Amino acid sequence: MSNKKIIIILAFFIVVLAGFLSYFAWRQAGKYYFKKQPAEQISPQEFLERQLVFNVKRADLPAEAVEIYKKEFNELIEFLRKEPTSLNHWISLGVIKKIIGDLEGAEAAWLYANELNPQNSLSFANLGDLYGFYLKQPQKAEEMMQKAIANDPKEPEWYLRLSSIYRYFYPEKKDLTDDILIQGLVQIPEDKTLTANLAAYYREIKDVPKAIEWYEKLLAIWPDNETAKQDLEELKQQK
Repeated sequence: MSNKKIIIILAFFIVVLAGFLSYFAWRQAGKYYFKKQPAEQISPQEFLERQLVFNVKRADLPAEAVEIYKKEFNELIEFLRKEPTSLNHWISLGVIKKIIGDLEGAEAAWLYANELNPQNSLSFANLGDLYGFYLKQPQKAEEMMQKAIANDPKEPEWYLRLSSIYRYFYPEKKDLTDDILIQGLVQIPEDKTLTANLAAYYREIKDVPKAIEWYEKLLAIWPDNETAKQDLEELKQQK
């Protein structure tokens, strides 16, 4: 084999090797570059600075109400400047933002409250409401309400709210409407509100036997409920 052919062959292999090494280097660089970056970590004070805007997005809010909420908002901000990790004040800030229509701001405030105290239930429940009834994101709503229930299983309101989300905003899980109320009654036996809502639900979906059963249970713990007595009589006439 001539020297010229040997040089050509060597040159060919060098080019192939260089291409392979370049490709390998590109893949490794890509893996590094596209790694999920860690979530931004900011202090309560830095986060507070991002929440300073009083952004009214509701056109139907009367001017007098706007002034009242703006005053309350400014008072909260001043307090949080001194105590930036106050859970209750972050929750209240989210409430005002929701009232004035700044739903993104409310979400941010309550998510931050979740981080400040992952064991509280109110900020999770507020987010459940926000996602379920306003932003129409039932999966997120369910997640947040379930967390609220886990953090405070003795609060009947959380079961009621999740039941409503299942019934009205989560078609795929509508069948869980009564299940979550029953789950609540396991934790809080003979709760009047949960029992009344369960009885009314069965009545509205025309499950007469279950409706009668639960109205009777309701009257056993709430014997002076005249509306329940009337509803029960009407149900018995349908049998």
